[in-house]
Amino acid sequence: TWGEGEEEEEGIVKLLRGECCKNLLLLSQVEGLEYTSLILRIIFTMFLKTRNLMKLQFEIFFTSVHLRILEAGSVGAQVLALESLLEFIDSPKALTEVYGNYDVDLDCSNLYVSLVQGLLKFIDSDQRTEDDERTRLSRLGAIAVMEGVCVRMQDANCVVSGGSEVKKKKDRIQIVVDNFNSRNKNWREAAGDLVED
Repeated sequence: TWGEGEEEEEGIVKLLRGECCKNLLLLSQVEGLEYTSLILRIIFTMFLKTRNLMKLQFEIFFTSVHLRILEAGSVGAQVLALESLLEFIDSPKALTEVYGNYDVDLDCSNLYVSLVQGLLKFIDSDQRTEDDERTRLSRLGAIAVMEGVCVRMQDANCVVSGGSEVKKKKDRIQIVVDNFNSRNKNWREAAGDLVED
């Protein structure tokens, strides 16, 4: 435990969820590989120690830090983000936990899918040479993801009940959102189907 009393622990969790997370997000915008490396290391360590207490915060970290860097960061920062994700998926059952805690939850994004897509972003591209570090790390990520899936498939205790039904519903919700965002007038019809479910 962190503190001697329950009240003290609640205060620490509140501090981590609030000011600490806000400042980490702000610092992740600072240019420089030293800062990027440090922020990614702090997020990883916090995930290992507090993932059950900060579900929403980690969803924000992964989408607003890791995936943002992979999309628009410098080559050096992208390498750091890929290394961080590789380290993350090397931790025991991490990808399974992400899938079960985020992708199966209707109130959360499909974080597992986003992380795997981010990890595999540089696996094959005409723009890079064969010895590009991002390509190498993406290929290592592909192997790690496949190994993780194989291990989980062999483990009969890893079945997430209702996962396929939840996925279908999330896919239908995404269709409604896409129709709404594209100003398609048929979005109400699709939304009506969801209400009836």
